[in-house]
Order: sequence, then C-alpha cells, then structure tokens
Amino acid sequence: MHKPNITKSWRLEQLPGMALLVLGLLVFSSSTLFAANEGQASLDEATEKKLDADSVKDLSEVIKLAERAIEEGLDETNTQFAKSLLTSTYAQRGLILAEAAVEQFQQNQQQGTWNQIRGMALQDLEKVLKEDDQTAEIYFMIAKLNSLPAGKTERAKQTIDKAVELSQDNASLQAQALVLRADMETNPAAMQADLDKAVKLAPKSMEIHRARGLFHLLKNNKPELALADFDKAAEIEPANPGLQHARGLAYMALNKPEEAIEAYDRVVELSNGNPLALLQRARAKVTLKKFDAAIEDLNTALEQEPGNNTILLLRARVYQMQNKTELAQADITEALKKRPGLPAAIELRGLIAADSGDFSKAIEDFEELLKLDPKNVELMLQIGILRVAGKQPRKAIEKFTAALEQQPDNFFALRTRADAYLSVGKHAEAIADYEKALTLKPKDSGVLNNLAWVLATSPEDSLRNGKRSIELGTQACEVTDYKEAHILSTLAAGYAESNDWENAEKWITKAVEAGADTEHKEQIVKEQASYREKKAWRELQNEPDAETPQSRVKSESEDSATPKSPQENSATPGNDAPAEPAKEPEAENPGPKVESSPEK
Repeated sequence: MHKPNITKSWRLEQLPGMALLVLGLLVFSSSTLFAANEGQASLDEATEKKLDADSVKDLSEVIKLAERAIEEGLDETNTQFAKSLLTSTYAQRGLILAEAAVEQFQQNQQQGTWNQIRGMALQDLEKVLKEDDQTAEIYFMIAKLNSLPAGKTERAKQTIDKAVELSQDNASLQAQALVLRADMETNPAAMQADLDKAVKLAPKSMEIHRARGLFHLLKNNKPELALADFDKAAEIEPANPGLQHARGLAYMALNKPEEAIEAYDRVVELSNGNPLALLQRARAKVTLKKFDAAIEDLNTALEQEPGNNTILLLRARVYQMQNKTELAQADITEALKKRPGLPAAIELRGLIAADSGDFSKAIEDFEELLKLDPKNVELMLQIGILRVAGKQPRKAIEKFTAALEQQPDNFFALRTRADAYLSVGKHAEAIADYEKALTLKPKDSGVLNNLAWVLATSPEDSLRNGKRSIELGTQACEVTDYKEAHILSTLAAGYAESNDWENAEKWITKAVEAGADTEHKEQIVKEQASYREKKAWRELQNEPDAETPQSRVKSESEDSATPKSPQENSATPGNDAPAEPAKEPEAENPGPKVESSPEK
C-alpha cells in the first residue's frame, strides 16, 4: 500500500542514541583518544574511513577494520568505541541495503536479487537492535522488509508496533509506520483507525492520502471516500499518474465512466501512453458502448505490450460485443498460444461458443475449467445451464446436484434443478427443490409461480394441492402487480384444480387479455378452452437427453441468450424448450408457465 520515503544516503548524524556518541568521539584526535594497544592502528583506519564512507563497499570495509581491531585487542574504552562504531555502521549499511531491496522489489516482484539484498539488510539491522533497541527507524525498516513476500509476518508485526511506539516525537515516521501497520492489519476498523491517525499526523503527505484512499476503495467499499482522498493527494501532486489512475478506478466504482475517462486521459498524457491506463480507459469506454474507441485504445496498448493477454482478451470481449466473432476467436487463439490453458481465455471461448449455439463446445471448455477448480460451484452451475440449453436435462441435474453438495442452500442451484426435474417429469423432486428455494426467497415470483403450477397441473394425484396452488399463485400475482399473463394463468390453473370454474375462467380471461401481444397467447387460449369445458389442465414432461425438453419456461432475465423455438408435446400442448445460457447462468424461454433460470 505504501512506499516508505527512506533517504538513500544515510549518514551517521541521522541516527540517534549511540550513533551520536560515535560522532562526538570522532572529533577528538586519535592520539588523545586511544591508549596504545594492539588493535589501535586498525581502529584508527576504521575511524578515518567511516568519516568519508558513502557506499556499501566503504561501509563493509569499516566493519571489517573495526572487527579486526577488536580481535587484535583493545582496552575497555576503545573496545566500547569500536562496538559503537560497528553498530552505527551496521545501521547505515543495513538501511542502504534495505532501500535497495524495496526499490528492486517494486521494479520486479519476482524472487531474485531483491530477496538476497533483503536478507543482507535484515542481518545488519537485527545486529543493530542487539546493541541499540530504541531506534524507531530500524524497527520500521525491519517491519517493512518482513512485510514483503516470503518475509516473517510475525516479526513484521512485532517490529511495526515497536516502530509506532518509539516514533512519538517524529510525526512523519510515525505516520509511515501507521500506514504500514494498517497494511498488515485484517480488521477493517483497526486499519481505518491507523490510517486516520496517519493522515492527521501528515496531512500534506500525498502517499498517506493515497494509502487511505486505496483502503476505502479496495477494502472498505466506499469509493466516494476513496475519491476524496485521491483528490486531496492530487492537490499535493497533481502530475502524479498513479493518483490519476486511482481516481479513474474510484470513478468507475461510482459508475461514472465519463469522469473516469477524463482521469485516464490525464494518466495517458502524464505517462506517455501507459498501456495499463489505455486498458482501463478502454474498459470505461466499453461501459459507454463506445466500442470502436475502446478498440483503438486496446490496439495502441498492444503495440506497446504485444504479449499482454489481459489486453488481448479484453479486445476479444469487445469484438464479441460487436458480433465480430472471428476477430474475437483470433485474439483468444493468440492468447492461448502465448499461455496454453489460460482460464480466462478458455472461459471466453466457451461463452462465445454458447452464444453461437455450439453448446457441446461450450460444455467442453467449461468442463476443462472445472478440472482446474473441481469445487467451483459457479462453474458447475454454468455447465448445468449449458446442458439444459444443449437438451441434456438429466446431465444438467447431475451438475446442479454437485453444486448443491458444495452449497446446500444455493438458491440458483435449487431453482434450476427444480426446473430441470420438471422437464424430465420428476415432479416430487421438483416440488421439494421449489419448497426449499422458497424458504430462501419467499417472494421470488418465479418459484412461487412454478410451484403453484406443478401443484395445480401434475398428473400425479398425490402431488396436486389446489388450495396451496391458489395461495402461491396469488402471492406470485401480488409480487408482479397482476400484470404477467403466464402467472395469471397459473392462478387460473389452481382454481381449476379446486373445481372453482368461475374463478378459473375469471383469471384465465385476464391472462388472455394481458398476454394478447405476447408469445404466451396461443398457450393461454388453449387453457381457456379447457376450463370452459370444466377440464383441469394436466402437464407432464419426460424428455430424454439430446432432445428438446418440454418444460414450460420463462425467465425474468433481460441478459439471456436467444431462446429456442417451442416444440409441442402430443400429450401436453404448449410446452416450450428451456433457455440458452448467457455469461451468467441465466436464461429466457417463450413458454407461458414455468419460469426458470432466475437472476443469480
């Protein structure tokens, strides 16, 4: 979250405590300071080199000479002086190495040189603490180094608490320490408390405002507060591209793509066409359906980073939105050449296959993804919907069942399995799933309607319940303001099952009127004719896999794929095919009765 502002050229005079004692001692003549002893010459040479040392190599030579002096022999006073010299030199070298490690990590986060440098820095800094345990800067940097990947987390937490405690008289350092501690924290309230205090201590620090803004954006889910911090930070450093990028992210989270584009424009300007900024600006343009402009940004980004699969796959998605399937597939193929088995590419390829009606290919891709993540419920549900769309209801049931083994209270899995059970004539199983789904969402119009329908129309005498069907059908009508033709006709079916032909005709007439201009009209008219003859409606599907299931399905989703045409069942007229999937497992079908594939 935060990059510490540690000066690269650490000098002895910057270190408190024992280090200042060493500086005071250095101003005296070595002939006055030291008694004659064996290590005197080495100590004198170390002292002289320390005064001019400004590199790791110079400091290493000082350490070598001071250690040699102690080994050769010094009196008590000179021994103490040599140890103080060693401590200050270890501190100076450790801090220089620490900053080098942090800088290299920020440039290249792969384990390598930076990790080796970190190890050397930590050795030096931990040695300092053995002699001087009151220096906040040392604790801070040990915490910083251990907070990086593969560091010692517990040691980081111990030392950052100490850094906060010892930096009471250094507002800038304490603010940095609080930000670092917040980054290690898992409790949001504790994180915010540290960040709020850091801002109070250093109100003009761009980095600290940015840190709190990122917390609000990424962990606190308050993009409006994040934007306020980013704006404040931008007042301090208006030409910082990272801040403008953060502002763009906040605007996107606030669903303000036009403002986000303005922020990304500034990033592109400040960074001379940064590919990541172009990628984010393209995403904002897609939100506004400015597809050609988005493609232009993505093309420019790919010119700078030809191997960037994130950019390539976003372009493929945009091509798909433009119905340029061949171009989308070409980008996906290119991405998979660069990285075989890339899940995002396989997923998009599967979605395009589903969109084009090639369900077998789509299923193949999603099954491949499921092998990589065998317990992924979302993938199981997607495959289930694809199998329904591919006319394989029994195999779909297997996937929904697998999903429910992982998440027994998954509403969508219960709802879609119930619909699939209806399509193969398993009404008892469908009723059980609808009943459980209804406990999770008591006012879901689709479940209310479907359960009411099967309770009114099932050929199995033991399953029908006219009274309960009327209750559920009435609730479904209330939820939909008595405006949905197929739900009104479900209520009519409940009254027909109860031999209340007056109300059956009343509600089926209202259904005919409401559905006059819909795909449900023909089906509802047939039901009306049946009720006029005082015949209750009966419906049973028992479709084999690889044939069009006959469930009477209608979805509430507007984002679904194009539905299949209905096929009539000779025994039960008016049954329609289930839905094709969209990216999310949602579907839409023309049948008038059973609503399937609700919003996830």
